[in-house]
Amino acid sequence: MAYGLAVGGLLIALVGIPAMVRQDWTSIGAPAWIILVYAIVGPVYLAYMLWNWAISRRGIPRTVVYAFLVPVLGGGLAVVALHEPLHAEQVVGAMLVVTGLVLTRVGWRRGSAPAVDTAVQESERRHSRSRIA
Repeated sequence: MAYGLAVGGLLIALVGIPAMVRQDWTSIGAPAWIILVYAIVGPVYLAYMLWNWAISRRGIPRTVVYAFLVPVLGGGLAVVALHEPLHAEQVVGAMLVVTGLVLTRVGWRRGSAPAVDTAVQESERRHSRSRIA
């Protein structure tokens, strides 16, 4: 993933050089710079750091289900912050996603974790033993 981001970022920078040269950088105000810093730090560094921390703590099978919340939370934020209209099919879709997430969490709490979860934990145990040795 890092290589993909590096190559993509380099290509975007190369394509954007003509516009960057023509840009009047003094006309850009502080709010725009703050938004740029937030857009870089929030989704890129903070989100990936939290995602990797969650995977290391709970494993991939238990963490990946939360990725389905991204469009639900994004839609909720658009409704609240941008006053976007909310449609019935969006509400139904969000309810289905949240219901699925709740069902997966309830199932794991009752000890019915998927076989993949057990295999991942066993692999992690073996990997941690090999690092210790």
